[in-house]
Amino acid sequence: MLLSVICATAEKEAMVRAIFRHTTTLGIRESRCSRYVLKRHIEQEETRFGTIRKKGASGYGILKEKYEYEDLAKFAKEMGISLFEVKKRLK
Repeated sequence: MLLSVICATAEKEAMVRAIFRHTTTLGIRESRCSRYVLKRHIEQEETRFGTIRKKGASGYGILKEKYEYEDLAKFAKEMGISLFEVKKRLK
């Protein structure tokens, strides 16, 4: 069995105590890792359906964008069409 825990450095000692207290293990291995993230932003775009939020992320030469799911779902329900159809009509 393998137990993996991800926590902040400040929580490490509490996690070690909890693992030793609640398991039968005699040892714990620790690995540190880094996380790289893209800069995120949200903008509003006027479309044929109305105002819709678009989420974007950029950095490291990458740009990703996608419409907010809740906004797409709202328009799909109001128009009686599928989410796929709303996305298709936005292009």
